[in-house]
Amino acid sequence: RAALHEALETAERALAIESSAPAHGAMAWAFMVLGTFEEESGADPRENLRRATQAFEQCIALRPDDTVFNDLGLVYTRLARYLKGRGEDPSDSLRKSIDAYRKSLERNPGQSAALTNLGSTLFEKGDYEMEHGVDPRESLGEAIESFERAIAVNPEQVAALFNMAKSYDSLANYALGLGEDPRAMLEKASDSYRAAVDVSPPGSLYAHLLYTGIGSALDALAHYQWMTGEDPDETIAKAVAGYDDALSKNPKHFHALGNLGIIRPFQAECALARCQDPHEWVSSAVRASRA
Repeated sequence: RAALHEALETAERALAIESSAPAHGAMAWAFMVLGTFEEESGADPRENLRRATQAFEQCIALRPDDTVFNDLGLVYTRLARYLKGRGEDPSDSLRKSIDAYRKSLERNPGQSAALTNLGSTLFEKGDYEMEHGVDPRESLGEAIESFERAIAVNPEQVAALFNMAKSYDSLANYALGLGEDPRAMLEKASDSYRAAVDVSPPGSLYAHLLYTGIGSALDALAHYQWMTGEDPDETIAKAVAGYDDALSKNPKHFHALGNLGIIRPFQAECALARCQDPHEWVSSAVRASRA
């Protein structure tokens, strides 16, 4: 924190001599990092994030380039997440974030980071809409389009692949709520999670999340297949493999353990319906619940 305050004081001294884009940018970044530190410490970051947006706006007035608009979008995205976490409406901050990313892309259409950031914020907008009874399909569709553009620029953009998979997951959940067929979206979600795994660096700290995503998408697909009279066995096996892979990366990953404990009884239910012995799946469920 002391280093951040020192950076702010240096930027203020520079601005007292001359109003320059680098000085405003340095001040904006210091306020943004300070706000992030406050949030992670349990304090209210809004004042420092507001100051960060003001400093980035002043920087833009002097040098309206794509990177500064992208940075402004990052601040509004962080503010939106904070508000949502407090149960407050993040819509205005999401709108300002999306607008900043789009202005960045007007100046540099091939900027993979801004495309990924835009897609992620549109995904969050769609997720918030779905939670509040608003049709999220336009926001989620635009998110996927933005992720596809990011991946076209950089096929190894793991964040774009991961968040695109989550967007397809959300579309599938919304389709299910409408009584529509979610299979195509669940398959695309699984494929996107798998593509993210394929381009992740060895030893990635997030590999367990990607494998759990594969398992979850296939898990939902298997349940839908069962409900519609299809044989889900192959899909269940792939879902279980996804959870097992997640647990090989992080043996204490709560969601993988919980989901594995749910899908095993489902396997037992399918076995019983075919007059097969369900004990193997029941025992596996018990082991998962005790892990």
